[in-house]
Amino acid sequence: MKINTLNRKENLAEIKTIVEKASQGEYKVYPIVKAGTWEGLDGEILQTTAIKGDNEEDPSKIVAVYGIDTPDGFVYLTMADLEIYDGTTLLNDAYQNLDDLESTLEYTEALDNKALISIDTYFASERVFSKVEMTKAHAMLDSEDLFVSTSKYGELMIISQHADKETKDKFAYLHKYNWNDDENPNERIADLVYSVTNCDIVGHIPL
Repeated sequence: MKINTLNRKENLAEIKTIVEKASQGEYKVYPIVKAGTWEGLDGEILQTTAIKGDNEEDPSKIVAVYGIDTPDGFVYLTMADLEIYDGTTLLNDAYQNLDDLESTLEYTEALDNKALISIDTYFASERVFSKVEMTKAHAMLDSEDLFVSTSKYGELMIISQHADKETKDKFAYLHKYNWNDDENPNERIADLVYSVTNCDIVGHIPL
């Protein structure tokens, strides 16, 4: 994911214009999943919590930050930007834009077509937040209860919670493989799987 190189010390006027354009629908804003220990998090960046964790340094904590998709890359939003872009409207827009993306889910032969994946596609990891994409996953796996892995950025893997033991074991193995794959330069998110029921994240399981 390309990040816009504008910084708020030298380019504040330009960033303000970008935020204004986003609030008017000229640019789209999206949620971007990050580990709760991501070095870019500070008191200013706009964020919501997906997995709370026990404390700020808990490696299982997962957050969503919010980025405006510009031709030069993403501009992360800060709390100060809410003076321009109403917070409720911003969140509604971000998740609607995520829902509006074309589905990228497909069955994987590696798990005998009992699992779904989305790899290296636009906002693959964020799809766990999409009601539309999770609705499709429930239907494709014929299950109301799902386990969802987003161990590294740009990856999504899903199985039914009612899958057989062999499928669950393979799922856990692939999750760990992706997590430990040092040849994959993408950011680690968290060594856990989401528990999703009827499109909602209802818990998580550390692996």
